[in-house]
Amino acid sequence: MTRRKPQSPKRDDPVTAADVIAFIQQVCLVPEGKLVGQPLVLQDWQQELIRLIYDNPHGTRHAIISVGRKNAKTCLAACLLLNHLCGPSAKSRPNSQLYSAAQSRDQAAIIFSLAAKMVRLNPALARIVHVMETAKTLVCSELGTRYRALSADASTAYGLSPSFIVHDELGQCRGPRSSLYEALETATAASVDPLSIVISTQAPTDADLLSVLIDDALAEHDPRTVLKLYTAPAELDPFEEATIKLANPAYGTFLNPREVLDMAAAARRMPARQAEYENLILNRRVEATNAFIAPAIWKACGEEPGPLDGLTLYGGLDLSEVADLTALVLIGRRDGKWRVQPTFWLPSEGLVERGNLDHVPYGLWRVRGYLQTTPGRTVSYEFVANHLRGLFNRYNIAKIGSDRWNMRHF
Repeated sequence: MTRRKPQSPKRDDPVTAADVIAFIQQVCLVPEGKLVGQPLVLQDWQQELIRLIYDNPHGTRHAIISVGRKNAKTCLAACLLLNHLCGPSAKSRPNSQLYSAAQSRDQAAIIFSLAAKMVRLNPALARIVHVMETAKTLVCSELGTRYRALSADASTAYGLSPSFIVHDELGQCRGPRSSLYEALETATAASVDPLSIVISTQAPTDADLLSVLIDDALAEHDPRTVLKLYTAPAELDPFEEATIKLANPAYGTFLNPREVLDMAAAARRMPARQAEYENLILNRRVEATNAFIAPAIWKACGEEPGPLDGLTLYGGLDLSEVADLTALVLIGRRDGKWRVQPTFWLPSEGLVERGNLDHVPYGLWRVRGYLQTTPGRTVSYEFVANHLRGLFNRYNIAKIGSDRWNMRHF
């Protein structure tokens, strides 16, 4: 059967979502599973995502798509990649460099593998796209476009000039920074109207890179950043089918309802599995560990503590040895509630390197006033002592308990 070739946009005409949707549904075939080799039919929610990206009146620089596991998000990313390799977007922008980025080699290979299978399944694509399996590279010589899969353990991502990037499963990145993400994003400066797409399940904590990007997008600072977040709100019952559907638009199509409901039942029976279930299936920010304080209780204590003047205060002091956190916590009771004022110190020198090592945004916390720094490469006890003297002069501090470690220096 001969497929009708989609109309190619003129070089000066902007590529629309309709162009991209037509290319995918007319050229791309299902790469694996029981429907392998059949024409790929985009679901309504997938077409909505494509319109969100390609029909943005401001033009899209960054697109963030976050959805639960097994919703065929990597397959969609592979289709968009082929669009920029040999489809309408490639024809309007030849000689482009395209990349997908992942935290591991195995993850990086997935999007390449899906795109390569689509190429091999369609003789028309196989004639114009050369698959280089070992190098995880696809090349369309006719248009001069080249795609390569990269992972975080690649030797370098510098010296590149990408016009299209897919950041696959960025939620696996722990902490606020990724050298691969930063290398690729800063490399787009030489490209005209580059496009970066993040497609991932949510990261576990607010401090992780994907969470920082999502929160910035939610604030709507930049109209050229678009976001679609499929997640189950925290106040809803995590085991209800209606809750599950909110985070899984492919529920009932790509996603097997029986399997998902079995996972929900297992998480209900075994609390140790609930955090992982909520993160991966409900696409919630949940640390897959047993927290010292339950997240709901922690968030319920989010009220501003207010001033401690006039209260009888009690404190706890923990001195660090070299570069660890030194901590002081003061508490006082007002209106039937304990008011808490913590202060934390780290050395100012090496703060960024320390943050990268601990996967914690110490630099951001310092800017926001959550963290204090002392001069030098170690926490200065004299600096902390002067701070305490100021507190003693201001507040009625009845008692301070301390860890005996290093108190001999104090």
